[in-house]
Formats: sequence, C-alpha cells, structure tokens
Amino acid sequence: MTLQHQVREATFTRSNRGALRFAVLFAFVLCFSDGSASCLIAQEAGWAEKVTEVAGQVATAEAKAKDDPSLENQINLATWRIMLGEMATEQGERSDLWSLAVDQIEFGRKAIAEIEAALAASPEEERLLSKSPNAAMRLDATRVRMTAIQQREATARQAERDRLNQLREIAKKYRDVLAKIAEVDLYLRLDDMQHARSANLEALQGVNDVLAIARSRDDIHLFHDEPQLEDGVDLKAVNANVSPLSVEMIAHIKAIQALASSQLALRQSPVDQKLLEESRDWALAALNGTEVPGFPTPAGSHTGNPIGLYVLGLVSEAQGVEQVRPAPASLQLHQQAETHFAAAKENYAKALSALVKNRTGAGVLAELEATITAKIKSLESPAPFLAQADQATLSGRPEAAWKILQEGSLRIREPQLWSSMIEAGRRGAAGEQILLAQVAEGTSNRLLVKETWETQLLQMKIALDAVGENLSQIGAKGLTPERRQSLSQRLTERSTALRGLQATATTALEKAETAAFLALAVAYQSVLGGDAKRTDTLIREAQRLSRDAMAELEAGLKLEKDPVKAIPLREALIASRLAYGHISIRALPDYRDDASLAFAAAFDEMAKLPFAASNLELLGSPTISAMMSRDGDSATRLALEERRYRELVTRFLEGMFTLHFGSPDAASQQMANALQAGATSQQLASGGGPVDASAMLGQTDGFDSQVTLQDSVRAFAILASIQADKPDEALVESVRLLNPASKITSTNQVDEAALDDALDRIQSPLVGYAFASAVESYSDSLNISDGTRHEMLAAQARLAFEKVDQQLQSRRLRNRYPHLVALVEQAASRLGSIEGYQADATQKQRQGDADGAIRTLEAGLKRHPRSSELWVAFLEAQLEQSRRGAASRESYVGVLKQIETAHQLKMISSFEHDLLSASLLERMNELERSLDAYQRALAGAADPRDVVRTRSKISEVRIRLVTKSTN
Repeated sequence: MTLQHQVREATFTRSNRGALRFAVLFAFVLCFSDGSASCLIAQEAGWAEKVTEVAGQVATAEAKAKDDPSLENQINLATWRIMLGEMATEQGERSDLWSLAVDQIEFGRKAIAEIEAALAASPEEERLLSKSPNAAMRLDATRVRMTAIQQREATARQAERDRLNQLREIAKKYRDVLAKIAEVDLYLRLDDMQHARSANLEALQGVNDVLAIARSRDDIHLFHDEPQLEDGVDLKAVNANVSPLSVEMIAHIKAIQALASSQLALRQSPVDQKLLEESRDWALAALNGTEVPGFPTPAGSHTGNPIGLYVLGLVSEAQGVEQVRPAPASLQLHQQAETHFAAAKENYAKALSALVKNRTGAGVLAELEATITAKIKSLESPAPFLAQADQATLSGRPEAAWKILQEGSLRIREPQLWSSMIEAGRRGAAGEQILLAQVAEGTSNRLLVKETWETQLLQMKIALDAVGENLSQIGAKGLTPERRQSLSQRLTERSTALRGLQATATTALEKAETAAFLALAVAYQSVLGGDAKRTDTLIREAQRLSRDAMAELEAGLKLEKDPVKAIPLREALIASRLAYGHISIRALPDYRDDASLAFAAAFDEMAKLPFAASNLELLGSPTISAMMSRDGDSATRLALEERRYRELVTRFLEGMFTLHFGSPDAASQQMANALQAGATSQQLASGGGPVDASAMLGQTDGFDSQVTLQDSVRAFAILASIQADKPDEALVESVRLLNPASKITSTNQVDEAALDDALDRIQSPLVGYAFASAVESYSDSLNISDGTRHEMLAAQARLAFEKVDQQLQSRRLRNRYPHLVALVEQAASRLGSIEGYQADATQKQRQGDADGAIRTLEAGLKRHPRSSELWVAFLEAQLEQSRRGAASRESYVGVLKQIETAHQLKMISSFEHDLLSASLLERMNELERSLDAYQRALAGAADPRDVVRTRSKISEVRIRLVTKSTN
C-alpha cells in the first residue's frame, strides 16, 4: 500500500489510537521531521511533479476556504501552504524557490497562529475541531514541527536576502558598465577613438565583474521571478542557465572594442600593426568567442554581429593597402594584395547582409549600412574615389581631393584614377618633385603612357606651375642665369614633346588646351629671356595660339554643363589669357592696353575656379572698370573708338573678298559679324555700365593692329596680282610681306631658304593663303621642263597650304575666314594628289578635247613634277594629238625635249623614252633616227608584248626606208 493510500485510510479512523498513528504518519510523510518524507515522495514520483501537485492542493484548499471559511478548511489551507513552502526549500540551490517558501510558510504560520488564538478564545471551536479528526491531526502535527518550520522559514529568508544582496552588487556593476557604455557612445560620437577604446575596455572589465558576481552564488531565479506554481507552471521547464548579460550584448561590446582599436590603428601613419591585430582579435572574440591575448575575455559571442564582420573587413582592407603602399602603381603588388581585398569584400558583404536582415530604418545602423556599401564599391571600382574627389575639388579643397585619390590608388589600379590624382595634386600645390615622381611611377608601371598627348600635357602643366611659382616668388631678375636657363630648357623639352603629340588630340577643345599651354610656355620663356630671334618667331606663333585657344575655350565653356569638366577648360583659358598678356608686354607698344585686359580677364576666370583665392574677383574687370571711369580718361575711350573703326574696315574688306571668291552666304555672315563687333566696341568705348575684361579683350586686335589692316590689304593685292596674271610680282610681294626685312626684288632671288623663312613666319591664314597661292601661281607660270624648280615650289606651296589649313582648325580663324576653308581644301587636293588631273584629262579626251587634256596634264606636272604617271599620260596625249593632225616641226621638237626632260627626271624608263622618241621621229619622217631609237627600245624591252610591238615597228620603218630609197 502506498503512503497516499495510508493517509487516505487514516482519515476515516476515528479512534484516538488511530488519530495518533495518523498524526505520526502524516508528519513523517510530509517531511515534518528530519526523516524527510518528501525525499520519499520525490523518489517515488519526482520532486518537481510533487511540488506541482501540492501547489494544486493549495489552490483547491484555497478555493474551499473561500467558499466555506470553516475551521477545518482554514487548517487544511494553512497546512498545505506550510507543506508547499517546506517542499520549495527541499531542493535548496537546485530549485532556488526561496521567495515561494517564505511566502507560503509565513502565510501558513500566521494562519495557524490565528487558528490557535480562535481555539483558545472559543471552547465551541475546540469542540467543533474534535469532530474533525483529520483537521485536528494536521493542526497537532504542525504544532509539533513549528520550530523546524520556523527554521525552514529563516533559511529561506536568508537565501532571499543573499539573493537581494547579490542583485544589489550586480546592479552597482550594471550602473558602472552602463556609465562606461555611455562614455563610449559619447567618445564615438566625438570621433575620439583613443578614449572610446579605453572606456570600452573598462566596460568589458565591468562585464567580467558582473559575470563573476553572478557566478559567486548559484541562483536559478536571480534574474527572473520565481514561477507561480498555483498557475500550473512546469518546474522542469525552468531555464537554469540565465546569464546576467545577453551574449549579443557582450558580443556587441567586444565588437565596439574592435572598432575603436581598428580606427585608432588606421589613423596612425604608418598604420599601427599591433593595434590592427588587436582589433582583429576582438572582432573574432565577438564573432566566435575566442580569447583575446592579455585580457580576461568575457564569454559571449554572436556569429552575425555586423560590427565584428565590418572590423574584419577593415583589417583585411588595411592589410591589402599596406602591401600596396610601397609602390601603388605596381601591378605585382596589387595582385599580391588581392587576397586581402577579396577577404575584405567577403566580410563587408556578410556585415551588410546581417544589417539588412535586421534593418530598422534610419539611424546609426543605417549609416553603417551605407558606409559598408560604399566600402564594397570602393574595392571594386575607382568611381567612388573620383566622385568624392570631384566633390572636394568643387568645394574648394583640391588638396583633400588629392589625398582621396591617393587612397584610391592604394586599392584600385586604374589609369584615369592615377592621372586624376596627379591633376588634383597639382591643383593642391603638392610640389613639383612629388608630382613628377608620381608621373614617373605611373609611366614606369604602364598606368600612364609616356608617348601620349595626355601625359605630355600633364607634365607641361606641372612644369608651367613650377616656372610660374619661381617667377611669382622670386621674379625673373631674382633668378640666377643658370636657374633661368634650366627653367627655360625644361619648358623647351616639354613643349617639344607636347608639339610632337599635338596631332593626337582628338577634339577641338583638346587642341585648344594644348595651344593654350604651349603659348604660356613661350610666354614664360620670353620672360626668362633667351635667343631673341628664336623667341620672336615663337612669340608670333604663341600669340596666334593663345588667341585661337581663347576663342575655342570660351565657346566650349558656354556649352559645358558639368562643373568638373569645366575646370580643365577654365584652367586652359586662364593659361591662354596669361600667355597673351605676357606676350603683349613683350611685343606690343607700351601704349597698347592688351596686356592689362588679358591679365584682368585671366583674373576674372581664376575667380570662377572653385579653389580660387578669396577676393580674386576684385582684381579683374572691376579694376579695368575703375580705370576707365577716371575723370579725364578720354584718351582710353578714343583708343577704343579708333580700334572699333579699324576693325570694322578690316572685317568689311574680308567680307568683300569673300564675296569676290563666290561665297555670298559667308560674306553676308562676315558683314554681320563686323557690325556686331563694332556695336560691342562702341558700347565698351561709351563707358556706360560695368565692363567685361574678356569682352574687351575679344575686341582687341593685338598684333593684328600691325598685321590685319595693313597686311590684309597687301594680301588682297597679292591675290589681285595673281588674278591679273602677274605671278612674279605676286611671289616677290608675298615673301616681303612675311619678311619685311627681306631684300628680295625679283623671283631669281627667291630660293628655298627664303621660302622656308617666309613659311615659318605665317601667322595669319589670309596672309598664308596669299603666300601659298603666289608660290603655286609662280610655279604654274614656269616651263614644264624646269622640273627641279617646279618640285621645290610645289613642295613649298603644299606646306604653306597645310599650315593655313592647321590655322583654320581654330574656331576663331575659321569663323573669320570662312571662304578660305573651301579654297584651302581645293588647293590641298590639287597639290596632294594626281587623281584629279588624271580624271579630268581622261574626261576631256573622251570628249575629243585633246588640247584641254594636255593643258590639264601639264598643270598637274607643274604641281607634281615627279609623277611618272602624269608624264607618261602627258607625252602620250601629245603623241596622239600629233598622229591625228598636222603639226609643225617646232611642235615635234618641243615634244622631243619634253620626252628628254622626263627621262632626265627619271619619270619614264629608257624603254619608254626610246619608244616615244622613235614614234615621234617616225612621225617627223626621220626614219633613220627613228629606226635607231626603235632598235634601242627593243634592246631595253623586258615585256614580251613590248618586244613584239617594237619588232613590228622596226619592220614597218625598214619597209618605209626601202621604199624611200627605191623612189
């Protein structure tokens, strides 16, 4: 029989002996003695289940007492509660139900005391109790064990006090840890990683202290309420492994330590490798729970901690960067660093995935998500660095842009990034030696190609900046002769290299950039001094280049909407205006205002650069405006008025000549431009309103004051002489126009050297066209037999037209001389190819115009005296004409001389010379000489068909000789 059955049977035993026996048994069963019957119950059915069952009995008894508050029901409820309290203490630290025990025992003990008081005060209650032996027995058993019950209550109370004391200590440590975490947050917001790292380390130590206090006394219910057993809670489901801090929070604090250490390491130069390794250890501790050497690492990790993953990415990226840093342009180092960069991207991607998975909207984590996304992109493409650098440049911080692009070059090896980095360094005054070293590193590692226009232009800009700095800080006179020569030589080298690759510039704006910096190089050389003759020649070329560049760049800037792309165009425009200003000082009379206008316009443009010096805008047009507004400054306005009329007349003449060449549309546009320019000049001269230095500079004629009006008229006179069939006069005048110091008075004095000198001096397309046309016209007037001179003149005319064509690539000159564009193209076609002459001659021959065909071929030979195809066609055309009609002996003799000339020039072979001569002599009826020539031709014939044809002609001539002798 089980103990429960015994208890149930004893309930129905009414005898005293049975009651006493039941009391002893009940006390034994309910652990009201040291025998600990609850252990028997626990052994029988399990402690947790039994406690839960007793809790159910308490709930039942409480319900009965509430419905019927009889003495019996009150005793049952009190004793069941005492029993539940004692059972709660039975497992001790294995259950930790101390609060439950205190509550239940105190309730039961007080209820028993109240029952005892009621029994003592009312005999009737005692009588009623005797009628309920079960209740009486339970009350008696409780009386017997009251001392033990109170001891159990005291034990539970002490355990509860120990729990509270432990919680107080933990709370104090919590407070300290939270204070440190708040400090860490503040330092992180202030970007003070040194203090953030120190404070976070103290927070980690506080976490260790909290864990130590929690481990100092085991208590399952230290951090959460004890279960309410009457609510049916299953004790077996209680978690006995509750930590004072969540593993996620501990992992987060470790990750913050990793972040602070990594940031602190990366901000030092060079990178602190020890700190970097420490940050990696903390990140691994946050993710995997590994130990950090030298620090008692609290337990707690989370494999998906985004900050830990982010720090691992930072560490791998930093390792890759440090591997590349010795030579950022090296392909080999970038390949070696790729392993680190790949690991960085992998960890960044994991961190990003963790953040996206737990995305909560805007805030710090959203900022971290954006940061990591940008990090991944910066390891895949140069675009982020280029965009950041552009923003820095536009905000007036080119030195910051340079640093950004330097960082980019440590991660991405790309030509555009490298060249942009050097440009940013140049704008940020990085220093010539540093920039040249970066150029050298780029070229040696094939990031930059030395023999390209872009690289040479970049080196030219660096050289010009260095020379400009020397001139601005020391001045030309303050430089030693050796230093001046060294700077000038450097500019010469850069100019030579850039000119050699100028043709590879693909767009008009690129060509204008090149022209602007080449002109500035010449201008600086003129300031430094040098070969006067050579410098004067270069100055005239530089003047044209600067004016052409100004026009092209001004037009390009009006169309350019991208402020970043506008910067190099604006820099080139500044260079062209500075060049023109320096050149004007050197070459123009002191009463001319071109230099001041050019410098003012340059200052105006400099003020538009995002990184320009403050108040620079006050040095340009406002200065000119103030000078023009002075009282008594009528002379300046008079000069402007005179310039307006001179320019108007010049443009009018050009328009009239355009009309003469048969271009009415172009002439109309030129006239309109002349009137518009005159109106603008009048407005400037009137002194009304603010002035624009660039507009005034555009209306100056500069060297044209000495060239355009006077020399344009002379050029028109040369062209008129050509039209009047006066080629000799036109040639002499064109040479003297270009070289006023020339003593040439006749065409006999015009040799190749004189023409070369004139060619070098061409600066105006109109003058150049007049010169080229005069040379071609004079060549055309010579006899075809003068092959050598024809060859020299044709080459000079071709070079002259090519130079004019190059000048007409300029927007400014192309708009000013629109009619010359087609004329130069036609000349280039005449002098550049024989195909046009061949086609024209063939067409005329088909039409039966033999004379026209011969004239066409002769004109072609005067321009292409070394063309064997034209010579053969020309001679055959003349022979064909002689066969078809009677010709004088003088004509035949002339053709023979031309055949001889062609042979001497080696334009026809000996076979062709002998065959053509023989045919012509046969036509002249000089049969003996004809037979000799045919026989020489037969001896030189290589083609079997030529052999057959020649033998046939020999037979015919012999027959004619026999017939002639017979007659």
